[in-house]
Amino acid sequence: MIKDNHWRALRSGGQSLTTVCANARASGANVLHIEVEDAQQVREAIDAGATRLMIDNQPIDAFRTLAAIGRQLNAEIEIEATGGVTLANVRGYADAGADFVSVGALTHSVQALNMGLELEPT
Repeated sequence: MIKDNHWRALRSGGQSLTTVCANARASGANVLHIEVEDAQQVREAIDAGATRLMIDNQPIDAFRTLAAIGRQLNAEIEIEATGGVTLANVRGYADAGADFVSVGALTHSVQALNMGLELEPT
């Protein structure tokens, strides 16, 4: 999995995404999930052999556009919506072309149930 901080590390280290992905495949990786935030990253990820694009922190209209670019370049690519997805807007991302949707609210916004048990002697 390549995320935004990995992109930065690649850039600062003078490495290419294509080389890193080729090395991963040579080491036995058969899936490459790559987080993308713009059209250039979508193109680079597809060219590098991504098996899934994780389109991160995009409003639904921008997500739809990036998903369409990805599908144009590789009709078989898996598309995942990540970042900013809530239970209220998840349907919009699904309708915009997501094959997978990550809803962080399921883990980071869960409210604890306030439950108690009172025992009384009989």
